[in-house]
Amino acid sequence: MMLAIFVSIVLTIYLFIAAYQDIKRLEVADWLSFSMIFLGISFGFGISIVYDNWFFFFESLAGFSFSFLLSLLLYYSGLWGGGDAKIMMGIGAFLGLAIEQDFPFINLIESSLLGFNLFSFVFFTFIGGTAFGIGLMIYKAIKNWNPFIKEYESRRKNTKGFFYLTLFLGLFLIAFSFVFVDFVLRITFLILGIFISLSYFLYVFVRSVESVAMIREVSIEKLTPGDWLADDLIVGNEIVCKKSKTGLSENDIKALKKMAQEGKINSVKVKYGFPFVPSFLIALILHLLFGNIFVILLNLI
Repeated sequence: MMLAIFVSIVLTIYLFIAAYQDIKRLEVADWLSFSMIFLGISFGFGISIVYDNWFFFFESLAGFSFSFLLSLLLYYSGLWGGGDAKIMMGIGAFLGLAIEQDFPFINLIESSLLGFNLFSFVFFTFIGGTAFGIGLMIYKAIKNWNPFIKEYESRRKNTKGFFYLTLFLGLFLIAFSFVFVDFVLRITFLILGIFISLSYFLYVFVRSVESVAMIREVSIEKLTPGDWLADDLIVGNEIVCKKSKTGLSENDIKALKKMAQEGKINSVKVKYGFPFVPSFLIALILHLLFGNIFVILLNLI
């Protein structure tokens, strides 16, 4: 119990500082994320020695490994930045992943020896991330109201075909839901139909906010590795730098600075993402409040 409280306090402090940095600067300092990873694994190693139980250490390594793979997937898909990925690895090292002596060894449902479930934390992360992201987008839309409304109306006029498609599919699924006698299937298709019907408005809303609040003209000198180009950079009729899901590399920036010195370009349009690290802090709070969500769901079933 005391170990779980200690981990909760340490993670809360780390994530509070990281969330502040992410909101303030849209990046997290490397010393914070790397020290978090090192401390998480070292803690697992230390308590294994103290309690003469190496499963603490093995669970820490398993949690780090799972978080590493998940972070790579989300990083290279363009959903997370490098700072988000490293923070998630540190969280995995602290929380651990339950290990059993029998095959398949990894238990995704049960909690680790420290009382945490990493999959449950990931579930809360995306719940918290969705809520935080929508809230932040609403704030950005209100803050940039006049340009947002113009962009929103323009996109609606240019995407009428997409609107009718989502409306037709949504209404079809809603009508189809009444075919099922089973209550669960009926509710599932009904919710899916409503979601698809409304997805068009969510799509236009998100893209409009991105256009007016997340794309800025940035001088070449101020570019940093990981910055995302809004579009492929074209000089003359040649694409000199393609936008990437992982952002600009150091070599990309060197090449752009060389072109700037030659007078070919002065600035580029950069797309800024929303800070995601606060979602980790929200997820930790939810996990501490509700515990293992999968155990709760299994008990309800």
